[in-house]
Formats: sequence, C-alpha cells, structure tokens
Amino acid sequence: MAFFDGLYSYEIIILVAGALLFVVLLAALLRKVFTDESYVGLLPFFVLTVIMIGFPAWSSVKVSDGVIEINKQAHELAAHPDDAALRGTLEANVSKLSTRPFKSPQTVATLAEAQFALGQDDQAKQNLNKALALTAAAQQKPDDPQVKQELQNTVQQASHYKFANPTAVNNIKKATVILQKPVSGGVAPGHVNPAMLAVPAGGLNINH
Repeated sequence: MAFFDGLYSYEIIILVAGALLFVVLLAALLRKVFTDESYVGLLPFFVLTVIMIGFPAWSSVKVSDGVIEINKQAHELAAHPDDAALRGTLEANVSKLSTRPFKSPQTVATLAEAQFALGQDDQAKQNLNKALALTAAAQQKPDDPQVKQELQNTVQQASHYKFANPTAVNNIKKATVILQKPVSGGVAPGHVNPAMLAVPAGGLNINH
C-alpha cells in the first residue's frame, strides 16, 4: 500500500501494534461501561495508542511530502544548475530519504533523477535499475491501473537518460511491452515513445 511505502519496518510494527492495542482497549472500555466499572485506568493506554499510531502516520506524511519536494527541487536544479543553495537543500533532502525502503518504482525513479542532478551517479544508477526491476509487479498485475500508471511514469523518467547496460535496456523494453498491452476493455493505457528504447553508442554505462 502507498501509505506504508518508505516506512521502516519498526514504524510499521508500531503502527500495527498501536491499532491492535486500540481495538483491545476499546473492547475493554465497552465492557467496563456496560458493567458500570471505572475505566479511568484505561485512559493512559488510549494516549499510548494515539502516539503509536500517530508517529508512523506522521512519518508517512513527511516521507510523501519529502518525495514531492525532492521532485520539485530536482527540476529546479536542472533549470538552475549553479544555484548552490538549492543544490545543498536537495542533497540534504535526498540524504534523508535515500535509506528508506521504497517499493514504488515512481518514487525510486524520482530519487534517482535527483541523484543524477546532484552528480551522485552510482546511487542514481542503483535506484534507477531498482525502479525498472519493479516491472515484475506489473507483470503479476497486468490490469492494475495504479501499477501501470506508476510504471509508465517510471519509464518516462528513465527515458531522460541514455543506457549502455543491457539489463537496464531490457527492463525498459519489458516495461514498455506491459504498458502497450491493451487492458480488459481493449484500450491501451498510454503511449510510450519508442525512441526511449534506443541505445546510443555513447550511452550511460550502468554496471551495477
């Protein structure tokens, strides 16, 4: 689910545990209410559940906003490559999110685009290959419109770069084939420029 994308394992565990604890406390509260028992002792635990659920939820919102900001700043840096302040801000934001376990190919490709803009080629190559490798999800869910939309956005971002690595090229081709397959209604999900599949002789060499 998109809500959990980018959250660390411990954040997900805290969120699930908080939700389960809330259900248990709610059942205990109803029992005490119906039996005319005091429920004051339960109130501190309800505060605890709010913290347990709220912390990961806040992290998810911050991560989502961070990705949007990185995407915006990467495009601004491409237009103003000499802006040192913008470069420093983007580098700090990318550093905060680059260690998070993203599963969305679009988000991973966004990080790769920002890393390319910052000159962090090795990290960018790894993330871009990871994004393209997530085409397996689209192959397993060929009619899922959300998966196809993410895949299409990833391929469009990948098309900004030139590749010499056969694995990266093959992943783009797989993604393009998936996107060009008609869905159940017989209408293709979108057009992908075939030019992105070309591999120039001086293309970017990705060896990861």
